[in-house]
Amino acid sequence: MAPRPDELPMREQRKQCWGSRDAWFACLDKNNIINAIDEEVKAKKACPKEFKKFEDSCVHSWVEYFNKKRVLDFRKEQMLRDAAEKGQLMTGPAGTFSVDPNAPKK
Repeated sequence: MAPRPDELPMREQRKQCWGSRDAWFACLDKNNIINAIDEEVKAKKACPKEFKKFEDSCVHSWVEYFNKKRVLDFRKEQMLRDAAEKGQLMTGPAGTFSVDPNAPKK
């Protein structure tokens, strides 16, 4: 059961939340759904049990956060992969660096 919105989740509740998030994301991956926000109906239809458990295990703000982060992480990986294939330099807080196109993909 998810904690109330006004209380912090305990360690065991966080583990349950992360586990249900991982199961939700695995089901989305299996169904080729990246953005569960924009494709909410499709995602919930493809993975109803996983979504219910995810929603029941995590506070609402975490559900929103994890779903948004999934999309941002995907876009970031895609951008880095595209830049690597083009041999482009990337800039960031640590400075300028070259993206290795031969680096293993996650």
